[in-house]
Amino acid sequence: MALFDGKNFRGSLGHLSFRRYDETTSTVSQKPGKGNVKQTANTKKSASLFGSLVSPFAKHIRFHFKGLVNDFDDRQMVNRMNSAISIIVNQHLELDGKIVFNTESFNRLKGFEFNTNSLLVDSLLLMPRVAYEDEKVNITIPSFKVSKNIRFPENTDKVSIQIQPVFFNLGKALGFRAQTQYIDLEKGQGVTAEQTFSYDFPIGSFYIFGLSLLFSSNKTTVNDKKFNPAGIFAAGFKEGIADDTVPEGWYETGFRIAE
Repeated sequence: MALFDGKNFRGSLGHLSFRRYDETTSTVSQKPGKGNVKQTANTKKSASLFGSLVSPFAKHIRFHFKGLVNDFDDRQMVNRMNSAISIIVNQHLELDGKIVFNTESFNRLKGFEFNTNSLLVDSLLLMPRVAYEDEKVNITIPSFKVSKNIRFPENTDKVSIQIQPVFFNLGKALGFRAQTQYIDLEKGQGVTAEQTFSYDFPIGSFYIFGLSLLFSSNKTTVNDKKFNPAGIFAAGFKEGIADDTVPEGWYETGFRIAE
């Protein structure tokens, strides 16, 4: 019900809502409601993709990196991940409903931070390199001086670099989480040796490589909800038509794209 106080309307009348703006002015707007929302074909398609692909896909990514995050993410991380995946999927959605990726499709995920209160790039000043060789993708941690390239929190002297490789094939509804790699370092140890980790990289699949730093002193870790440097440092897609072979160790995700 809308009331008139002699100068302005207040309240609601039908689908209209009146609000007092100042002594002489009221604003009017349409009330939100099911009857006022009209979805276009594109809107319906986006909503369908979110429920069938974007949301479960983002959920699987978060699950596989749970060991890096340890629930020490910031409050908006889930929304940021959903948004990033939604943009990627809709960017590559064709008019016929197919989703066609290319080698650069997942670049948006590079640099994704799981906790914006403690950026990985502010603690690790030298990121791993990624290179391709035959049917492999390689992660190389170059030789570096620990104290110059890792910023240790106060009263800590040890750090564990944790690297988690994850692979997906959205066309075949498959996923694979490789073994987590751990590199334990001490602040005063000097220069590290170069290390390389190699993984099979099947046609039609893409990888996401995550990394976290776990700092400690006297065997007590200091990472918590306010400080947990962890993020995605690389992501890439391998173009081509995959055969029907299921690589060893891969599992069914339950979601796929139309090929």
